Amino acid sequence: MGDEPLNTLLMRLVDLERRLYWYQRLLLLLGLGLLLTLTIAARSVPVSTELLRARRLEIVDEAGKTGVVAYVTPQGGRLEVLSAGGRPGFSAGTVQGAAEPVGLWEQTLQTLERQGRTLEQQRRMLDDLNRQLQRLSQGR
Repeated sequence: MGDEPLNTLLMRLVDLERRLYWYQRLLLLLGLGLLLTLTIAARSVPVSTELLRARRLEIVDEAGKTGVVAYVTPQGGRLEVLSAGGRPGFSAGTVQGAAEPVGLWEQTLQTLERQGRTLEQQRRMLDDLNRQLQRLSQGR
């Protein structure tokens, strides 16, 4: 009489072990099937696109600010590199009617500062020449 609950527990334990064995095998088969499916899908997806078409291409940073722009004008293609402030720092493109088909435009802050210094030097020279002319005309 005392062995009956023990036998019941033993039978339930054997049944649970058998179910666990089948669930483990089923899980293994499902995992292998998923792995096989992913392997086949990865081989069928093209690695790269052979052709990308767009009217305008903008390359942006993590914050979404545009750094490089490529687009087409009626004269031909154009490429612009923008400064941190969003102003064109370098541009290249085609020039209609030019001897050479490509034109380069560079307008950086350093170029602007250099031009400003040159203009300031020329203004000072003209002021000096003006003063010298006034002295010469007063001396006569």
